[in-house]
Amino acid sequence: MLPLGCNKGSALAVLSDHLGLSLTECMAFGDAMNDREMLESVGRGLIMGNAMPQLIAELPHLSVIGHCRNQAVSHFLTHWLDNPHLPYSPE
Repeated sequence: MLPLGCNKGSALAVLSDHLGLSLTECMAFGDAMNDREMLESVGRGLIMGNAMPQLIAELPHLSVIGHCRNQAVSHFLTHWLDNPHLPYSPE
């Protein structure tokens, strides 16, 4: 049990403030419902290919990248660092 309003999104807000960043400057990756607030609060939220179907359904505006077992976060970040303005395809 967590207090009301205590979630990954609120934790990231505290961390980003401490680092002098706005949440719009942050990126987050998630695969479960406990990631929802975090994914909604950042400038770039990305859903893992192995995510819970409910998360994908509730956040249809976010991109779904590859599966965690295929190092999707690493592949996404490598692509993004090399080509920040080009779309990413996990295929």
